[in-house]
Amino acid sequence: MKIYITFFPLLFVVMSLRAQVHADFTANPTQGCAPMTISFINNSSGSGTLTYQWNFGNGNSSNLQNPTANYVNPGTYTVTLIVSNGTSSDTLVRTHYIHIFQNPTANFTLSPNSGCIPLTVNFTNTSVPGDTVITNYVWDFGDGGSISSQNPSHNYTQPGGYNVSLQITDGHGCHSTFTQNGAVVASSVPTVAFSADFTSNCTAPFTVNFTNQSSGMGTLTYLWNFGDGGTSTAQNPSHTYTQTGSYSVSLQVTNQYGCSKDTVYTNYINISSVNAAFHTNLGDSVCINQIVQFINDAGTTALWSFGDGGTSTLSNPSHTYTTSGSYTVMMIAAPGTSCIDTAYRTIYVRPAPNAQFSFNPAFSCGNAITFTPNNTNGTAYQWNFGDNSPIGTSVSPSHTYQNNGNYYVSLILTDSYGCQGAYQYPTPVIVEKPVANFNASPKEGCKPLPVSFTDSSSCNTNYTHFTNWSWNFGDGQTSNLQNPNHTYQDTGVYSVTLTVTTDLGCTATTSVEVQVGEHQHPQVQYSFLEGCANDTIHFISLSTDSNFIDQYNWSFVSDSGLVVGNSMEANPDIYFQGNGIISLTYVINQNGCYDTLKLDSIFVLHGPYVGHIDTIMVGCNDPYTIGAFVPFIKQANRWYWDMNNDGVYEDSTVFAHNVYSSGDTVWFTYPDRGQYEIYFIAYNDSTGCFWEEKYSLKIRDIQAHLSIISPTCPNHVFMNTSNSQDFDVITFAYGDGNVASLSYSDFLLDSLINHQYVFHDYPTHSDTITAYLYLSNNIGCHDTDSVTFRVFYPQPGFMGNPTHFCVPYNALLTDTSHADTTIVAWQWTLTPGNVINTNQHPTFAITNPGYYSVELTVVDALGCSASLIQNTYFQADNFQGNFSSLDNTLCLGDTIHFISSVQGATSYTWDYGDGTGLETTVNPNHLYADTGKYTVTLYVENNLPGCKDTVVANHYVQVQDIHVQFSVLDADTNCYPFPITIFNTTDTAYNPTWLWNFGDGGVAFQSLPFHNYTQPGSYWLSLEATTSFGCKDKDSLLITVGGPYTEITMSDSIICKGATVDFNVSQNQNILIYNWDFGDGATSNGIPTSHTYNYYPSNGYFVPSLIYCSDVTCCQSAFDTLHVHQVFADFSYVQDNGSIDSVACGNATLTFTNNSIGSNASQWTFGDGSSDTAQTPSAHYYQNTGNTQQTYYINLVVTSQIGCVDSIRKPFVLYPLPVIQVGNDVAICHGSSVQLSASGGNSIVWQPIQGIDNPSSYNPNVSPDSTTTYTATVYDTYGCSNTQSVSVYVQQQPSLSNSSDTTIIIGEQVNLFSTSDQSTVTYLWSPATGLSCTNCSNPVAQPLQNTTYTVLITDSMHCFQVTGSVYIEVKEEYSIDVPSAFTPNGDGNNDIIYVRGWGIKQLQEFKIFNRWGQCVFETDDLHQGWDGTFKGMKQDMDTYAYTVKAITFGNKTLTKNGLINLLR
Repeated sequence: MKIYITFFPLLFVVMSLRAQVHADFTANPTQGCAPMTISFINNSSGSGTLTYQWNFGNGNSSNLQNPTANYVNPGTYTVTLIVSNGTSSDTLVRTHYIHIFQNPTANFTLSPNSGCIPLTVNFTNTSVPGDTVITNYVWDFGDGGSISSQNPSHNYTQPGGYNVSLQITDGHGCHSTFTQNGAVVASSVPTVAFSADFTSNCTAPFTVNFTNQSSGMGTLTYLWNFGDGGTSTAQNPSHTYTQTGSYSVSLQVTNQYGCSKDTVYTNYINISSVNAAFHTNLGDSVCINQIVQFINDAGTTALWSFGDGGTSTLSNPSHTYTTSGSYTVMMIAAPGTSCIDTAYRTIYVRPAPNAQFSFNPAFSCGNAITFTPNNTNGTAYQWNFGDNSPIGTSVSPSHTYQNNGNYYVSLILTDSYGCQGAYQYPTPVIVEKPVANFNASPKEGCKPLPVSFTDSSSCNTNYTHFTNWSWNFGDGQTSNLQNPNHTYQDTGVYSVTLTVTTDLGCTATTSVEVQVGEHQHPQVQYSFLEGCANDTIHFISLSTDSNFIDQYNWSFVSDSGLVVGNSMEANPDIYFQGNGIISLTYVINQNGCYDTLKLDSIFVLHGPYVGHIDTIMVGCNDPYTIGAFVPFIKQANRWYWDMNNDGVYEDSTVFAHNVYSSGDTVWFTYPDRGQYEIYFIAYNDSTGCFWEEKYSLKIRDIQAHLSIISPTCPNHVFMNTSNSQDFDVITFAYGDGNVASLSYSDFLLDSLINHQYVFHDYPTHSDTITAYLYLSNNIGCHDTDSVTFRVFYPQPGFMGNPTHFCVPYNALLTDTSHADTTIVAWQWTLTPGNVINTNQHPTFAITNPGYYSVELTVVDALGCSASLIQNTYFQADNFQGNFSSLDNTLCLGDTIHFISSVQGATSYTWDYGDGTGLETTVNPNHLYADTGKYTVTLYVENNLPGCKDTVVANHYVQVQDIHVQFSVLDADTNCYPFPITIFNTTDTAYNPTWLWNFGDGGVAFQSLPFHNYTQPGSYWLSLEATTSFGCKDKDSLLITVGGPYTEITMSDSIICKGATVDFNVSQNQNILIYNWDFGDGATSNGIPTSHTYNYYPSNGYFVPSLIYCSDVTCCQSAFDTLHVHQVFADFSYVQDNGSIDSVACGNATLTFTNNSIGSNASQWTFGDGSSDTAQTPSAHYYQNTGNTQQTYYINLVVTSQIGCVDSIRKPFVLYPLPVIQVGNDVAICHGSSVQLSASGGNSIVWQPIQGIDNPSSYNPNVSPDSTTTYTATVYDTYGCSNTQSVSVYVQQQPSLSNSSDTTIIIGEQVNLFSTSDQSTVTYLWSPATGLSCTNCSNPVAQPLQNTTYTVLITDSMHCFQVTGSVYIEVKEEYSIDVPSAFTPNGDGNNDIIYVRGWGIKQLQEFKIFNRWGQCVFETDDLHQGWDGTFKGMKQDMDTYAYTVKAITFGNKTLTKNGLINLLR
């Protein structure tokens, strides 16, 4: 018993010690979407120091007490925790404890990916689910469109390229997003236009050159039809018509996306005989001096005779009659051709009306002037008041001038025939407004401040005088005296105003500032008693009140009266220049009120103090001996000179004066011209102060030299001054009265050829000239030289009479030139056109209107030439009113620039049609103040009698405007992806187009687009709206998308075992949490961090990953691959027939597979002289063109990233191929036969043998039951074979299955379907009533009565036709209803309440009222319901009343009232 008694206590103690360690843990969370970071909570207990060993089941482990782990891959994981205190341990295994869901993978396909707008694209969801089904799809089509269906279609209506994204979410809440950039290209149809060089002729053949003006997206192709059977595909063709007639020309343009458009120009080319005919733009009755436009109705060239001696060769000329009367006009059509014809017409020219007028009064000081015409029977009056104000149009207007001046007034009067007369009054209207002015004395000072005011206003005393003066002194006081006095009691800045009035009631106003201040208290502070004459001392202002001090003035004066320092700063640093006992005068100012502080003998400045160095010389005859001196030396006992610039003060005697010297002078003779520096230094040995001076000296010896190198013709006579020297001013007296003085620096800029020559143009006449050169410098020295020479110059001259005319005209020029010698040559140039004539008295034929310049160059017997240019010497007029503008469709706020294309006009009057009056600018700018359509009228005339025209453009200017306004439901989020809801409230009066830019590369063109942001960042969402005229407005707002984003960076991507890799991140956004998993069981939370890999993994790589979060609700993951180095060379190849043999016949294409391990670079040699460095090279083609075998040795050398190399060599053998030829592919109907043919080789075998009469024949007959490809194989003596195939397409009878008969309620739609086993069949449904389409396979039917629909299908070869039918019974049932309750809580179920019923054609009214009778919702859209909100606010749970009114397909009206319960 004792044994047991003593044993059990010991066992109990041991077991108790072991039981003190207990392993326990939990995790949160334990399941979720990959990747996920799991935090483990260690609940273990035990005595002693505990250690922990975790195994997370994902290949990672930890020894931390409360670790975290990243789970990147989906799956179920077992977690193990071992707890130990060194003597005992406990293990807890939680099996399948962590569950990481597989994420879905978003993906899709689409068809078509390009085409013409409107382009319908079908999208097919190819996403791969994760661990559960996909529950939600969000499509963003890149143009603002969105949908949530699984496999949608979308219609693109605007041209462009679009990015498409799909976001999916599954039942676990795991999501994925896929974006395909440039997924869709929607193309617009081309714009088609063209022109021709000629469109008519009288005879055939007739060659026409066409110019293509079409445009469009992508590459364009063309098809022309010339209307006579001829066609062309050239871009700019030429075509010859061989028969007379009218031909319509068409052009079809197609782009690379299949978009096509054509246009036809009807009867564009006309080939017929000529019939002379013409008319004018004004009829047969015109006004004198009015430009008449003659319009050629024959469409040919023409000769004109206007009946007054005037002629023209223009096709559509204009002409001005300067004398009233009747004139017979003759037109000859197609002159000089076999098509010639003549027409005549009589033109009656009316005289101009009288436009004289008078005005009263003749003087104005700003009051109105009244103008009265002598002729009050005119139909229109255009008054130009001479001040650029709008044109007056009343019979007898009154006008007020805004500015002083003399104004000449003119009137254009139009009579009942439309003829115009013009008159300008010979004396001006005199306008002079009074001018207010006065003097104030004083204008500043201390309060109280008495001021005297003196009036100095002025007016034109010949017509008026002042009667009243009104003063406002700015402090509330006034006066009516002419010259008042006033005292200011308070400080301030006062604006004094004077208004004067004349006896005619005109006024003028002016103002002056008066400043009034009060006394301040000047005080200063400094800490200085004595120093040297060139010391710097700091002073501080202690004056009060510093907030009111406007100005500071410090002045320091020595006891000798010298100002040794000053400043305008508040707290200055004074650099002194002087010696002696110093006194300070300190002045401060507020608004002109000055206060002064004077401090005498405040400190002492010790010398030396020396005057600045100056120089003297013996004279200009000896410029090399110079005397240097200083004017005074104060408080110096020794001083020294350095005259020869050697840095040593040895060039003077050492002086020993105790205190003061009146100066010192030292003479020195310099060896040569040049630049020298003179130095002076003085010392005061008792104070230790010194003073230095420096002087720059230039030794100069002035000399003047002048010669002439071209003394013949006066143009550019060159003067040589190259030997002149040492001057500062050079003066040329050219001998012709002209004198030019230049500084030396300007002379260097103006002279030529290394500063040797200057030139002068002498007056254009011959003469004997003496020119003088005067030089001077800054030391008072002068020198002079001169030269005498003669110049010869011919004097060109000419005259023409007349010089102002209308075209065409033979203009005669008479030479009036003269010269000292004989003139031997003349050259005349007429521009534009550069027409040259060398006669002495030429005649120029001028046929085009415009200004012509004449240049005459004459040459005399000595070769001297001279030219005379008379710009715009001739004026040739073709007067016709017309105007244009760069753009007449405007946006509000745009200024339109009118361009008057009238030649020779001197007066322009514009009426813009907006009531702003008339304007006389030639090419004016005008700003319309409001939107609308405006008629613009232009009146033009010139100073040739009666040349005038009126141009009226109805609704010429149109003005639009737009203002963009939009908002979003929510502009920021803390995570992505983020779809936004947009509200567009922009006015649509001018049918704007929309351009949304979402800031991330996405755009849209709808009024209310959709967009999904898939990356974090700040994006400017902008809307630009454009009206039909291109008027634009733009607004934007900032969209903030939160959430983390980063990219992993690694120091190496390929390493060797044992290498350390540095990990970091870049492009960080919004990251608070980092969790690294290095892929080998180790983790880290650091940024940056590093890790050492100590083994080679079985798969050759590690996958380090990072989970990063912006907060606990929004996390993302990133990973990369880290390869561990291993290199091994190996490759394989396969022939293009799938064989892996090393021999082949004829030719073969080998596709290589690089099976090397750990290679970074590859070097291939293929045995035929070619090579490649790709890791996996392109397929390589081998061909045996001989009749014997060829062997190729293929070699691969691979190199690892760290330089390891391996190689391998393999052979490949080729035999020659036999030659084979077979016939073309054929097509037959089911039940027919056809004969095949082949040649080549020694024997042949056809496959398959079904339907063939002899498989070993070279020409077998075949009759297959279905489409069959027959392959012929020929064999040669090498055992090599060669094959070719021929296809026999057999058209089968198509099968048809279609919808079954059905019954619907009137108004319902039903989807009909018909399918065939052949995709190339065509469909035709009938009747078409109620069908969405008749040539599609699956139309939507909505019949309103019982109907039988029949579908007919036809195969592509028209071998067979098959029919089917479906009967739809339509029942007439009508009802209307609204649910009694709904729950708008945002869960997607029963959130919106709608009107429902049978047979409803149109909803007229659906209104909902709260218990107070307020309408909280109304609509007439059957598809729109109430979401329980009013004005954006959620409504309370309550009972609401409703009314419903609708029209059925039977045209009956249904109504219903009731109650709705809103539940939440």
